[in-house]
Amino acid sequence: TNPPEPIAWKENLLTDELVERVIQQFPKDSGGVTSLDLEFGELQNYFLVNRWPFPESPVSFETYRPIGNEMTKTLAIEHSRQELFWDEMHLRMADYYLEKGDIDKARKEWAAIYYVYPENYLPIMKIADSFVQQERYRLAKTWYERALKRNPDHPNLLGKMGNLYIFLKQFDKAAENLDASLKNDENRKFFSEEQKANLYYLLAVSHANLKKWSEATDALEKSIALKPDFQAPKKLKSDIQNYIAKHGRN
Repeated sequence: TNPPEPIAWKENLLTDELVERVIQQFPKDSGGVTSLDLEFGELQNYFLVNRWPFPESPVSFETYRPIGNEMTKTLAIEHSRQELFWDEMHLRMADYYLEKGDIDKARKEWAAIYYVYPENYLPIMKIADSFVQQERYRLAKTWYERALKRNPDHPNLLGKMGNLYIFLKQFDKAAENLDASLKNDENRKFFSEEQKANLYYLLAVSHANLKKWSEATDALEKSIALKPDFQAPKKLKSDIQNYIAKHGRN
């Protein structure tokens, strides 16, 4: 019998159209690669092509001309000198963008870390924080939930989630997360007294919106005890008393 026909692709999978689509899509996401990574790669290349087996030239960090800016150059050099870990380099770049008011670029730096270290809650939390800053609360909730999967008992994450639920007017969930945040902090001692005072105030806001007056008042007393000059809990306590006097406790 004749041998079977050899197995072969009927058509080229990597068509010109597909290649063009990839080229167009890459700058939109770049798989987490940012201009800082490109700067570091260019810096390594700069030294590589100026030594054997290429024509040798006297080059140094000082003579290197960045393809980005002075900040990308500085961080790339520090990482090359092993003075900064790769993720620290991206965190510093994100801080730089935040100082410039460019939240979207900062978020790309955190995303770069997330793609490489997906179990690290910190860049995920910072991405969520950035969406809160832009009042994009639904996206923030998605990212906080991802962070909590990595570190479900972290007081700061729980506190941020509780605060977010207040923005979303889901006060029962806000109270649940804020209460968990404060309880977990009893062992971890993450918050300063001022931060705890603010968390107790937010907890009181949540309870007040649920008309749980006793719980709200208790949280307000704790907030005021931690920070006696904090005016917001004093005003809320007065407002609750006035409401009860006028409408009763229901």
